Amino acid sequence: MAPVKEIVLDRLNGKITYPKTFIDKEHRTIDFDSLHVYRTLTTSGDFAITGEKIYIKDRKYNYTWTLETNECLEYWSLYVWYMEKNRPLPPDTAFDEYREKDFERRKTEGFPKPLYPSNIPTPEATKEQQAVRRKIGGW
Repeated sequence: MAPVKEIVLDRLNGKITYPKTFIDKEHRTIDFDSLHVYRTLTTSGDFAITGEKIYIKDRKYNYTWTLETNECLEYWSLYVWYMEKNRPLPPDTAFDEYREKDFERRKTEGFPKPLYPSNIPTPEATKEQQAVRRKIGGW
């Protein structure tokens, strides 16, 4: 009875589409940059920490949805890494067939600096590509 709910991440346009609610008749699409994200810990009746949730708030429509899994921080990190169109695609086999085309797109754009700051190194798929990025983009 419950419909499938999917979050659609549009890397090139910086948009995210999230599932419709009971009130809305359609999915909502907003800028990824406009989201506000909150991390909370869940507790039991005796205040023992039992897990964590990520709340994602869309201020434009005053709507909040929850990313609730045992690995919510890992999921959110993947979303942010994927949405960072100036960095290489995240390290997963699901993206392997798109890596070369994505590299060429970023090369054509001159390897612009990343949109979101990060302390996590994001090297290219190969050492040769990494050298090209350093030479052209300087980072």
